[in-house]
Order: sequence, then structure tokens, then C-alpha cells
Amino acid sequence: MKKTFRMFGMILFVMLMCVGFSACSSDDDENDKNLSIVGTWVCENSGVDATIEFYTNNTFYWCEKDSSGLDEDYGTYQIEGDIIIIRWDSDTSDDLPMRWKLVNDNGKLRIIAQDSTWRKK
Repeated sequence: MKKTFRMFGMILFVMLMCVGFSACSSDDDENDKNLSIVGTWVCENSGVDATIEFYTNNTFYWCEKDSSGLDEDYGTYQIEGDIIIIRWDSDTSDDLPMRWKLVNDNGKLRIIAQDSTWRKK
């Protein structure tokens, strides 16, 4: 009788441990979605009204509004670790590929680009 209760206790313990570990798996999936760069980003620098829209097909749309009007451009991006490589579609020679840094700030991504910081809208 004592062996039966001990075996039942061990089986119950193992079952509870399995339930506990499987309950946490969906949290990781939600965090991965929050760390995606796909979506609209806004510049955090004061005085700059600019947005970037990153798409799932590795393209983006950038626009900036100022007193002279609207400046916009398109391009492609590639992610290598914590670096985003930006390639502009415009034909000007000063639009060489740029390397922007992705920073995980307590579960929220920030993009550090030359003189600006971006956050997801």
C-alpha cells in the first residue's frame, strides 16, 4: 500500500511539472512578435517629423515632413544580427547602404541610426 501511494505521488509530481513547463511556451512567441521590426516607426528626435514603414518583404517606405514639404524614399533592408542594412532606391551617390543598430530596451526595440533614434509606433 505504501508503494502504491509513493508511485501515485511521483506520477502526480511529474504531471504537475509537465503542465508548469508547457504553460510558459506561448510567452516566448508573444515576445518574438514584439521584437519584429515590421510596422511603423517614428523618429524620437525633437523637431523631426519622420516615419519609416518596414514591410515583411524586406522593403521600406521613409518620409519626412518639414517646412519645405514632404521628402520620401523607398528601399530594401536586411537584418544581420543586431544590424539593419538599409539600401535606398534613389539614384543619388550619397545614398550608400547604411548600417543601423537594433537595441532591445527591456523588450521594446529601438533603432539607432547615425544621428537619430527610432521607436515603434
